[in-house]
Amino acid sequence: MLKKILTISLVLVILAVLGNLVYILISHTTNDKFTDFYILGSNGQASQYPSTFFTTNGKVTSIQYDGTNGPITEDQQGLVILGITNHERQSTSYVMAIQIDGNPVKIGFQQNTLDKLGPIILQPDENWEGKVTFNPEHKGDQQKVEFLLYKNGKTESAQTLHLWIDVK
Repeated sequence: MLKKILTISLVLVILAVLGNLVYILISHTTNDKFTDFYILGSNGQASQYPSTFFTTNGKVTSIQYDGTNGPITEDQQGLVILGITNHERQSTSYVMAIQIDGNPVKIGFQQNTLDKLGPIILQPDENWEGKVTFNPEHKGDQQKVEFLLYKNGKTESAQTLHLWIDVK
C-alpha cells in the first residue's frame, strides 16, 4: 500500500515538473521577427574599416583603414564584410545597395560589379556574409557611405548602416 502511494506521488511530481517545463518553454518564446544586418571590417571584426581613400587622376591608388593609425594598403577599392541573419521566421529575400552622400555606387562582389547585390534568400535563422568593395566617385571629407538593406522586394530600405570616409 505504501509503495502504491509513493509510486503515484512520484508520477504526479514528474508530471508537474514536465508541465512546468512545457509552460516555461511556451511562455518564453519570443514573437519578435527581425533581421540582423551588420558590417565588419576587412579583418572580419568590428575594426579596420576603410577610412581614407587616396586618389590620383580620379582613381583610387591606396586606402587607409581605421583612421590615422591604420595601415595604408595598395587596394583600389574599399573592402568591408556585410552580414545578414534572418530571424523573420520565414524565408526572406534581401537585396543590398551602397550609396555615398546619397548617390548610388557600384558594388564589387565575387569579381563582379553590380548596382545592387541580391536577391539573397535566407531561410529562418540562416546567416549570410560576403566581402563587398566600393569606391568613392569624388574627393571630399566626411562622405557618408550607406549600406542599404531591402527585404522582400520593397523599395524602401528596411535597415541602413553607414561609415564616414575621407577622399584625398
